[in-house]
Amino acid sequence: MATGRLRLRTGIRATGHLRARHPEAGPLGGTGSAPGYGYTCRFFIGIDNDDKFKVAKRIIGANGSNMKEIVKKSGDVAKLRLRGKGSGFAERDTNEESPEPLQLCISCPTQHGYEIARTCVEDLLLNVYDEYEDYCEEHGLECEPPIIRMTERPVQSHAHFAITTGASQKRDREREGLDRRG
Repeated sequence: MATGRLRLRTGIRATGHLRARHPEAGPLGGTGSAPGYGYTCRFFIGIDNDDKFKVAKRIIGANGSNMKEIVKKSGDVAKLRLRGKGSGFAERDTNEESPEPLQLCISCPTQHGYEIARTCVEDLLLNVYDEYEDYCEEHGLECEPPIIRMTERPVQSHAHFAITTGASQKRDREREGLDRRG
């Protein structure tokens, strides 16, 4: 840190809820091109990607180095995708960036690999957030210090899909709005 001040980031805000199996899900509940990727989460970056700070490039790293390192540490089983506004990632259905806020998604077939990847992403984001605060200070910009905000979706069995309808889906959506301190 250029300024030498001590920064403590406590209270990772997270929301969790049960997920119904997607029709394209693999045996562990994953979707799309990654069958079996049952442990998933999304980290909402909280910083808009722009041409000056370039948060997306800082997250990805030179030639994807940050993402490759996290995948390697997970045992080469985690899959990471930077999605949303400013990500440069074209969605399969629309062939365009998602209009959602910038987010880093993790999916993994093993709990151990998932936990390693999740911890590595948290560490990476804390470093990027420190860089962002320094950048704002150096350029005389007022910024709200970003905090880690994520949603997590644990593995669900096939039986859960059959009972997740109507009222239980509404409860899942309502739970998504509740904060869980960790």
